[in-house]
Amino acid sequence: MIAYEYSGIHIFRASPYFDQSWPDICEVGGKASLTQKVRTKMAQILPAIIMFFITVIFAALFFVPATKFPQKNKLINFYWSGFWIYLALIAAFAGASNILLILQYDAMSFSNAALMGISASFVLFVMFAWARLSSSAFIALFKRLRKNHNAA
Repeated sequence: MIAYEYSGIHIFRASPYFDQSWPDICEVGGKASLTQKVRTKMAQILPAIIMFFITVIFAALFFVPATKFPQKNKLINFYWSGFWIYLALIAAFAGASNILLILQYDAMSFSNAALMGISASFVLFVMFAWARLSSSAFIALFKRLRKNHNAA
């Protein structure tokens, strides 16, 4: 059994690893009162609520450039919006994994796999956008040079 202490409340757990249940025994000189149990639960829930609102705010801030500054060209606007939506998605998943960690859920393996997959797809999205926009620019430049060469 492992013992922790938080604000004078001794918490005993059967395992040192994170589990999905609340502490097995909470006691201060005998039985734990309802106030002590609530205080123990709030020690985990309050930081998670704060982290949730911070995550929502930061993820929402990534939508501002995509919505407030639309591009004139539809292709460029698609990649512009996609870029900011991917960043919002990465921020949301990172915040969600930290919220689960605060609540003592062992979700790190899934969170790391999801973030790695989203990050890899973001890199592929940016590389494909760069290749497509660059090739569109080169084709337009080539057509313009060819048109000017044929006109001369």
